[in-house]
Amino acid sequence: MQSVLNDNHLVGYSNKLSVQPCEELDFMISCTEPQYKAEVVRLIHGDNNPNGPGHKDKKISSNIDGYYDGRIQNINSGSYIKINDSAKVNLNKSFTFQTWIYPTNLHNQAIIAQSSLNSNYEIEINHNGQICFSINNNDDKLSVNSGKKIRSHEWYFILVMYDKSSNNIYIEQKPLNLLPKDNSYSFKKKNIPKYDIEKIPGDILIGSSKNKNLIYKHFNGKIESPKIFGKILDCTEREMLYQDTFPTLSDKSLIAFWSFSKNISSNIIKDISNNHIDGITINQPARGMTGHNWDGTEINYNYKLEQYEAIYFHDDDLSDCNWEKDFTLKISDNLESGVYAIKITSKNKIDYIPFFVRPTKGTHNSDIVFLVPTATYIAYANWNQKIAESRIKRYRDLVNKPPPTKVYVQDHNEYIINNNLLSLYDFHSDGSGVFYSSRMRPMMNLRPGARATLLGLGESAPIGLSADLHLIDWLENKGFKYDVITDEDLNNEGFEIIKPYKVVVTGAHPEYWTHNMLKSLNKYTSNNGRLMYLGGNGFYWVTSFDTNNPHILEVRRWHGTETYESNPGEYYHSTTGELGGIWKHRGLSPQKIVGVGFTSQGFDTSIPYKISKENFNVETQFIFENIDGNELLGDYGLVMGGAAGFEIDRTDKKLGTPENTILIASAQDFSDAYQHVVEEIIAMNPDEGGSKNELVRSDIIYLKKSNGGAIFSVGSISWCGSLSYNNYNNNISIMTENVLKKFSSGEKLP
Repeated sequence: MQSVLNDNHLVGYSNKLSVQPCEELDFMISCTEPQYKAEVVRLIHGDNNPNGPGHKDKKISSNIDGYYDGRIQNINSGSYIKINDSAKVNLNKSFTFQTWIYPTNLHNQAIIAQSSLNSNYEIEINHNGQICFSINNNDDKLSVNSGKKIRSHEWYFILVMYDKSSNNIYIEQKPLNLLPKDNSYSFKKKNIPKYDIEKIPGDILIGSSKNKNLIYKHFNGKIESPKIFGKILDCTEREMLYQDTFPTLSDKSLIAFWSFSKNISSNIIKDISNNHIDGITINQPARGMTGHNWDGTEINYNYKLEQYEAIYFHDDDLSDCNWEKDFTLKISDNLESGVYAIKITSKNKIDYIPFFVRPTKGTHNSDIVFLVPTATYIAYANWNQKIAESRIKRYRDLVNKPPPTKVYVQDHNEYIINNNLLSLYDFHSDGSGVFYSSRMRPMMNLRPGARATLLGLGESAPIGLSADLHLIDWLENKGFKYDVITDEDLNNEGFEIIKPYKVVVTGAHPEYWTHNMLKSLNKYTSNNGRLMYLGGNGFYWVTSFDTNNPHILEVRRWHGTETYESNPGEYYHSTTGELGGIWKHRGLSPQKIVGVGFTSQGFDTSIPYKISKENFNVETQFIFENIDGNELLGDYGLVMGGAAGFEIDRTDKKLGTPENTILIASAQDFSDAYQHVVEEIIAMNPDEGGSKNELVRSDIIYLKKSNGGAIFSVGSISWCGSLSYNNYNNNISIMTENVLKKFSSGEKLP
């Protein structure tokens, strides 16, 4: 599906998020104006809330400074399979095409097609919801349809045959769940005039069709392992195919059998016939999906591949925009590690394309490292706030507050909607949830000024990078020297990349973690490493990067606090083969990792903490230095007015909080807009809101580990939004500084 760019825009992306000194970084830009200016800035603060420091950046001289000609670069979404070696498929002879389909939309869409400049054939669902075989040979057109409309969200056995000797075309569509007098079943025979189906040299496409250079008619739903035979099949053979008893691989007439259960973790499509007419997937359709014969006896596709022969296609899948490069930034060897962006400016637009400069591999420049939660950024990339508005209407009604005024550098919502730029919180056009997100496309909310204003009801709710720049600004103001690395760096290099640092500091919302990231962090804190978890809802979703295409992130949601739930049997990641969901359900609850774990979310206000005075002792004295034990912690802030809120975490020994964990402070007076997380509710009841349920709270904890390691966790996304209050002189700032100084000093902890 080609994008319809009827909006004025200035947008872009880079080929990497993390870059080292002396490396290069490519930038791809689309601009509707004749010219734009590009320059590099170091990002310091991005929240435009008038109660805070405001936007801060610092100009950095670079090789890309200057003006560039604007041009529109289109986005072509929609997944399909491309079969390059099509010479062995000749539909000018007798043939049988057979597959199973599970359509989720019944608009005109192709199942399999092939085209050249003047000729094409398509087996498709036509505008009337019927299976149709159409041929166009030098404008000589022929079309045969089944005459019966199929039903959506059901499996259908599809068969199209052409008998060269009699010039008969046969079409069969048969539901898996065949009803008495089923009005969608059809077996149709039609004699056609003497007709030559020209041998077409173009690619074979499965799940779409092609008209000149336009890929269109994208399929929505599942297609299961298509086959082509060089003969027509008799009624017995057709019934055996339907019953899955036909000896397909031993049939000498078999031309192609594209088995979708092979190479599930890659974009390779294997033809297991002797012809080996292999192909590739385009735009990351979902693999590891249940087929028509899935019987529920195995939910892990790795152990019953024969029941996972389906691929799920969508007309709005997108893995890579494949835009042409506009310029290349050369990272100087003396550029400090930090958060940067290309600032692009045209006559009417300003935009930022962030990137992160890490130290050269094997080196470090500081005792402190900020772990940039880029996996979370990618998961939320292009989260559509207009759609989200309807989802949180109940929260507005509950607290009777109007939504806040949104503040943007430019309004990107129109561009997101027009170009099918979906996040892992959105739904495909057929209503199914999104499994994959990509950084090889514009990520419109990865911006210094982005706010989740339609998510929340507070006066300010910055999201992602915009929220994490609260911490960057504070580090700069306090004079702390720090490095930055990204989630992708940690996933790729593991423990070794964080080993040299005395303290690792997280962002406000490190929600998406791979197994290697968790394992590496746990090893770090167990080997004298110290962690400051300065956020909430962290270490939550099982996440994987695609090994072959590392710009792709995968999440399969089930039984968590979520926007959708994956279908039964489809919980395992196609990219790694591992069980998705939340880490708690794999025995790695956040409480085991950092002492606290996700307990609630609410979008009205944030509130302060009350200090746990009984834990004010010699061991914790350094945390409370220059803080009055009687005062509230964080009764202010840029994220909904307080330090505890948005999404919050609590301790729980039953979920793995270590016995020696010390409670520093707790916030417990939340409204009923904060509801206890659904994964911990075993029976419906009216007492799960913040005003009634003691589990709806935000806990600050201090936890010492063996060998000198330690963890300080605040259990709130809102925490860092309070750091700059009163010109950075406040008890949230003081406590954070106390801990960071002690943790980064390397001194033995009390």
